[in-house]
Parts: sequence; C-alpha cells; structure tokens
Amino acid sequence: MASWDDYRKLNQDLLGKINPRDDFWNDKIRTQECVDGVEEGVQMVPILWSKRTRDKTSAQNDLERFLNTVNWNDYPLGLILKPAHLASANNIITISNKESFTSNWQEIKKQINEIPMTEKEVADWQKDPEHQELAYATLNPGLLLQKKFDISGKPFREIKISIVWGEVVAFSWWDHGMVIMGVNENDKSRFCLASDFTDGCESLEKMMNWDLVFPKIEKFASKLHLDFVRVDIFPIDQTVKFYVNEVEADCGRSPLYLGKFVLEKLKSSNQILENSKNPETFFLDPKLHDLRCNIFDTPYFWKST
Repeated sequence: MASWDDYRKLNQDLLGKINPRDDFWNDKIRTQECVDGVEEGVQMVPILWSKRTRDKTSAQNDLERFLNTVNWNDYPLGLILKPAHLASANNIITISNKESFTSNWQEIKKQINEIPMTEKEVADWQKDPEHQELAYATLNPGLLLQKKFDISGKPFREIKISIVWGEVVAFSWWDHGMVIMGVNENDKSRFCLASDFTDGCESLEKMMNWDLVFPKIEKFASKLHLDFVRVDIFPIDQTVKFYVNEVEADCGRSPLYLGKFVLEKLKSSNQILENSKNPETFFLDPKLHDLRCNIFDTPYFWKST
C-alpha cells in the first residue's frame, strides 16, 4: 500500500492543477446555499448557524448568543462547529450538550482562536504542504454549526461516494479501517476494491439499498455539472434516506488506490467524451443553470478571469 507521503504528493500535484474556479467547491457555506434542494429528495445536513468573517471575536459573540437559544434535546449527540473553508476535518470542535457549552465556553473560544481565519493565518496555513488547501487561490473564512452524526457507525457511518460524469464509480467508509467498493459501469454491479478487515465489503454492501440510493445520488450529481465530484452522505436509515454532508471536487484523504481507480475512470470517460457526437450525454452546461445561485458572481470566478 502506498504511504501517506506518496498520497499527499499525488494529491498536491492534482490540486496544483486546479482551476481557481474549483475553489468554489471548498466553501461549505456557499456550496450548501447553491446546491441544497437542486434534486428532490436529496437534502444536505442543515446549517444551524454560520458566519463569514475574519474577526474571531465577532464570530464568538454571535455563536454564544445562538447557542443560548438551542434546544439541546433536539441534538442528542450534540453539535459540530467547523470551519467553512478548510478540508479534511481540520479544527472541528464538538459541543456535546448545554453543560459542555456553558462550562467549557472559554476552551471553545480558545479552539476557535486556533482556526486560521485572519489573512495572515490563512496565508501561513496555505504555505504548509501538509494541508490540501495549499493550492486553493481563494479561501473565504467562516464558521458553521451543524448537528453531530456519529461517523463510526452508531447508528450510521459517513459514506463517501465518488462520481465521474454523473455516474457512481466507487464508494467507501472508514471505521477501524478503510473499506472501498467499485461499481461496474455496464451492469451497475458492485465489487470489493479493498478492505482493511474481514467482511468489510459485505457490511458496506448491506448498509443501504444502493440500487435505490445511487440513482438519487446520480441525479443530484448530474446537476452539479462536474467531471468528478465526491458526495459524502450520512445514512439516516438502512434503506434510502440520507443527508448529504459535503460535496467535494477532489478525492480528499482517500487512499491512493481509490484515487488512482477514480482517475482511470475519469480518463476513460473523458476519452469517450472527446470522441462523442453528443456531448449533452455528459450534461455539459457552462451556465450551470441547475444550481440555486449564480456562482459566476462569486469571488472564486472573478479572481480567476
């Protein structure tokens, strides 16, 4: 298996070739504003509170006021506070209940102060090759608050779904090891790509009714008009109900072999596209009219032109 250093180098090389317009997909607040509700029956994890700012004191004051209004009985696992502009679960803060909020507020403020949000902090963060955000041209700092899910599987896990030109090609989850399954492009059958433990793929196969879930995910993804997109979901039952947690335009911290598998699928599909007499098959649309906002009005687009 390739080392983490090998993977990081590959991912940095790929991110280094990103068009600055792709920075849009790294902005969690703006992404949700634009894509939530574009496909009936596909809902993103609701954002309970958010604020765009480089002023941490202002963010802390607004957040404290909001947390004082929360009905904690609605959130038995608590809440998650995270940056809207950083990838790979960096600087996530868990607020378990009202007591942890009131008794640990000073510690929560300290953790917020450690999040890179000022112009200098963000610039320093991007200089560190450890961070995926190294290649992004525009990072628009902000914080958001959401309901906490237990991603280790009690009761449900976070599942990361890789989609090439609107078709699911692979999906994975992580608990005490990585499990990855591929999808046959011809008959849509699923097969085990890799598993770090016995029966991992069998467990993933039984986790949801993928024959019903994947068509919903593909309809949603097709309206994003991307050659590759990763859609992360939280199942909320064992049939077809789920929340979309994030939409990413890169593989994230997936294992190297998953990235290579997806890349081969992308190369193959792009070759078909080049030879296609009907490019509409790949839902190409420069106006991205399916989104709920005009992303060409965002800084990500005018900074790149």
